[in-house]
Amino acid sequence: MKRSFTIQMRSDELAGDEKRRVPLHIKLLEPTSGNIFIDGEEADPQKHNLSFVFQEQSAFPWLTVEENIRFGQETKKRPKQEIVQVTEYILDMLGLKESRNQYPHELSTSTGQRIVIGRSFAMKPDLLLMDEPYGQMDLKLRYYLEDEVIKLWQATKSTVLFITHNIEEAVYLADRCLILSQKLTTVKEEVVIDMPIPGM
Repeated sequence: MKRSFTIQMRSDELAGDEKRRVPLHIKLLEPTSGNIFIDGEEADPQKHNLSFVFQEQSAFPWLTVEENIRFGQETKKRPKQEIVQVTEYILDMLGLKESRNQYPHELSTSTGQRIVIGRSFAMKPDLLLMDEPYGQMDLKLRYYLEDEVIKLWQATKSTVLFITHNIEEAVYLADRCLILSQKLTTVKEEVVIDMPIPGM
């Protein structure tokens, strides 16, 4: 038995999914069924900027911190001056300037995750999936990064689907929370977060 559901998000929305993961592939793998649409068009990595941050640290180990942040921008052949400006902004925003010439293995796991978050937002993605990105971080750093993610989201106006089991985190970060049921997965409840954006 198959069951389907639809999630619609605004182009600048940060939505939190609490309880279970959404099987969103972002076209890394071709889904067996279903589609992802961006502005009415089927998501296409050749046309759209699609990015993701998973719980496991995935900074490229052969690149320095700065090279990691530049990687996606250079792959998309962005103008050189834009790459410099965006990279400097991300390094400064995430407190990575002093580590810019170091490699991920020389840094802590939490710093490595900041690299991945910065690399993803540097792309100014049309759609960004963040799958429990703070799972390996202590509480203090978690709170700090939540605020930085909000600032980056405000700066890029990207659509972000943030997946978490932490209700407090979902409410703090999101415009809207989607609570998913157990298998077969469907949207159990939708909660609009009608509160001012923190720090704004």
